[in-house]
Amino acid sequence: MELVCIVCPVSCNLEVVMEDGKIKEIKGAGCKRGVKYAEEETICPKRTLTTTIRTTDNRMVPVRSDKPLPKDRVFEVMEKINKVKCVPPVRIGDIILEKVYEDVNIIATRNIG
Repeated sequence: MELVCIVCPVSCNLEVVMEDGKIKEIKGAGCKRGVKYAEEETICPKRTLTTTIRTTDNRMVPVRSDKPLPKDRVFEVMEKINKVKCVPPVRIGDIILEKVYEDVNIIATRNIG
């Protein structure tokens, strides 16, 4: 598997060699952070989810997950988000949905009066 490390501006080209479903070797990492990134991205890739939630008066509130969540759970979490409307006022950092996946919350990223 080939990856480009996104941890720092160097953007090392990484090659992850797998054997029997396990990482055998990681080539091309210029630092330990690149090795950790390759391991995480290969074993359990995670993403910070950013989207919007409609308010009860039909405005849109930009939101994001407060922690990265497994990439394969993004659509499951989006289904929960799409069923919700929030009531203004909303402040940056307010938890809109609590524990949408394990300990991951969906929080507001803009004030809506």
